[in-house]
Amino acid sequence: MFVAKQKRHENIAEYLLYMWQVEDILRALHFDPAEIHRYIERGYDCSEEQRREVEEWYLSLARQMREEGILEQGHLSSLTELISRLEGLSSELLRDKSETLFATLYYAALPAIVQLRDKGAGRDHGEVETALIGLYGYVQLREQGREVSEETLRGMRQLSTFLALLADRFRTSEEES
Repeated sequence: MFVAKQKRHENIAEYLLYMWQVEDILRALHFDPAEIHRYIERGYDCSEEQRREVEEWYLSLARQMREEGILEQGHLSSLTELISRLEGLSSELLRDKSETLFATLYYAALPAIVQLRDKGAGRDHGEVETALIGLYGYVQLREQGREVSEETLRGMRQLSTFLALLADRFRTSEEES
């Protein structure tokens, strides 16, 4: 919860990836309050009051996921809405002739996005969501200790750079409104 709040403010792309991980954790815990409690007890080194807050946050997310029918796959509607906003902002920035850096990073990342789609990841999603899916898969591979090719690393760097600038532009637009 504390990490999510910080990431939401600082970097929307990191926030989305973090929240996808939380969704997967809840699925792995079978949305079971007792398992969630044990997970929080083992994994959070903080005060008892903070642990209760975190546990309530996890339980609240679990309820939302049940209500939205995303027990096996999919993302919370609030996260899907954020992705839609990022897709819209990306389109706006690409139309803005003064955003040459953004366009350069987008077009540098586009081959990696196309490659992900060719492999089936993000086939039915926009470029931003496909980039997020790619990075999420990469993070999972790294957590499993699996090797990745130099080509994959290069693609992930391009996706990451593109998303970092988009997240920065998103933060700026939120601060201005």
